[in-house]
Amino acid sequence: MARGQTATEPAKGETVLPRLPFASYHGRTVRMAELADVALAEISYAPQLCLPAHAHEHAIFCFGIDGSCTERVRGGERTLEPSTFRYHPPGEVHADLVHDAGWRIFAIQFRAAELARFRDADVVLDEAKWLRDVRLCGIGRRLYREFLLMDSASPLAIEGLLIEAGLAAARRGPGFREQRLPSWLARADELLRTRFHAPVAMGELAREVGVHPVHLARVFHVKFGRTMGDYVRELRVDFACRQMRATALPLGTIAAASGFADQSHFCRTFKRVFGMTPTEYRTLTRD
Repeated sequence: MARGQTATEPAKGETVLPRLPFASYHGRTVRMAELADVALAEISYAPQLCLPAHAHEHAIFCFGIDGSCTERVRGGERTLEPSTFRYHPPGEVHADLVHDAGWRIFAIQFRAAELARFRDADVVLDEAKWLRDVRLCGIGRRLYREFLLMDSASPLAIEGLLIEAGLAAARRGPGFREQRLPSWLARADELLRTRFHAPVAMGELAREVGVHPVHLARVFHVKFGRTMGDYVRELRVDFACRQMRATALPLGTIAAASGFADQSHFCRTFKRVFGMTPTEYRTLTRD
């Protein structure tokens, strides 16, 4: 970024599309709900879609659901995946290139009055953030569940979860930063993401990354806020969610592909993690 250029300014000579108003996106809105000064939406973007530099009038929390894209902002590029959380301050200029598999996000926009309520709760969100953070992703999953259910208790639940997400994001450093992990722990995370559908042995994983199993378990819990077993279950549930949205495969087939012992085990774990049954989820997420 050039000296003196703010985060909301385009690069010199860059064409910028008009700012999008509240609850508006360039992608296809799959479903949307509005709660006073907050708009929640699931947005789908076509494969290889190239979005020129643009901005939104209002602040946005963005949780990846499926697919990925490359986003350019502040003169740098980052890949946004299902494991990432993104915060756009009002008016931040950014451009996106959607990858071959398309891109689907869960986005939450705030009017100025809602941002003021964040500040009242000592949550300051003045700078752009791009974070790979499993705790934030867990909050995002709970927000998405309430968004899908949207019963009489959902507005109150969403309000609390938004403050929780904002506080977690605000406590992280400014700008685009990944979770700071030791290289061996980042490697363990990569292996778990690759092998979640198969049985994972702590000792074998520890040998591969070069640490003692006890040290691996302890540091993993501190950094990720959950045990490795819980983390693997969440990876399996997330994979199953994608399969249920994208295919008509029977639940038993999805359970096996996700790494569960059987359909019954899958259903019990899914409800514990997501708060609803796989059948309910599949019904609610049909486009």
